[in-house]
Amino acid sequence: MKLKKNIILFGSSGLIGSSLKKGFNKNYNIIGIDKKKGRNTDILLDTSKFKLSEKTINKIINKYKKIDAVIICLYPRAKIKKKTKYLNLNFKEFALEFNTHLEPFYNLNKIFINYFEKNKGGSIINFTSIYGSFLPRFEIYKKTNMSMPMYYALVKSSIIMMTKFLAKQYLHKNIKINTISPGGIFDNQNKNFLKKYGNYSASKKLLNSQDIIGIVELLISDKAKKITGQNIIIDDGFSL
Repeated sequence: MKLKKNIILFGSSGLIGSSLKKGFNKNYNIIGIDKKKGRNTDILLDTSKFKLSEKTINKIINKYKKIDAVIICLYPRAKIKKKTKYLNLNFKEFALEFNTHLEPFYNLNKIFINYFEKNKGGSIINFTSIYGSFLPRFEIYKKTNMSMPMYYALVKSSIIMMTKFLAKQYLHKNIKINTISPGGIFDNQNKNFLKKYGNYSASKKLLNSQDIIGIVELLISDKAKKITGQNIIIDDGFSL
């Protein structure tokens, strides 16, 4: 009998993470990690804290003996008291937003690359966004309380570049590192936004979080042994 793969999922109680946790539970051992409590959270952890993350991950490794893949599906946000347009942020606030988002991705990639290098391979999937490689359609946010801040696009593009850089640096270590960049995910957004967004997608609507499951399952499977350093966009044609 073939043993189930052990997969660590960061952001397991988020919109996408919850769907992945539910979708994979039967075929894989999924260890769900999140900063907030939820029925899809097995372990509570603030991934911005490197030493705590490293200690917690080592405990998981000791328990399960081997980790086959890691999915990092996080959206960390800084706690800035005032809500303001991004160009009205001073640089300190801008950097706080940027660093708060990027730091956990950097920390976790560092920890698991070290682990996979010692254990002859593994897979890392970093979740980003289409806005890491595609300029926002600003018109779809008009007459809504939604926006697309510049730091969000910059940090998403940084995660994509970090992934490619690391994938190349560890190309001969049997470590696969890829990004998945989803388009907008339905979450009961403003009706004006939904209609405008839908004009650019094939199905005339946003993605469902379950639409992401198939590509993630491919990347953590043995069928994706030759896929590394790639940014895979799933957006129903929105960015065309």
